[in-house]
Amino acid sequence: MRKFLFIFIALLFIASSSFALELPDKIQNWHAVNSKIVPLIASNQDLGQIVYKSYLRNNPRGNLEIILTQGKGTGELYIPENVRDSSELFNKSSGYEIINISGLSAILEKNENLPLALAVKVDNNITLTIETHALNESELINFAGDLLSNSIK
Repeated sequence: MRKFLFIFIALLFIASSSFALELPDKIQNWHAVNSKIVPLIASNQDLGQIVYKSYLRNNPRGNLEIILTQGKGTGELYIPENVRDSSELFNKSSGYEIINISGLSAILEKNENLPLALAVKVDNNITLTIETHALNESELINFAGDLLSNSIK
């Protein structure tokens, strides 16, 4: 009876987490060059993890930095329904845009002095962030869509 109860509780736990995201070692013509996982633990309680993964591309040369936060200790990405006009704060080539990628809400951040950044709300307490100087907006959005379709389990 205990074995049955343990299996039932394990299945219930697995069913309660709707998404799991695993970053592949290769996506399109990008390959991972390093990875770091930082577990979030407090008072002997697993609160999730932060995964840092760098990808390189040889032709044309470029790099991507990916940060994946997962778990109740990482918080939830807030995406407003719309972004207020920031033209007074930023030049015309900078700002924020709310977009949809593979049915998921995301924020695209553009600033000519910083890498292009995209934060995708994958699920409650799961956020995928991609930063790059190597891709333009449409390439970054397409990369994120491919990454998500190959990573969600």
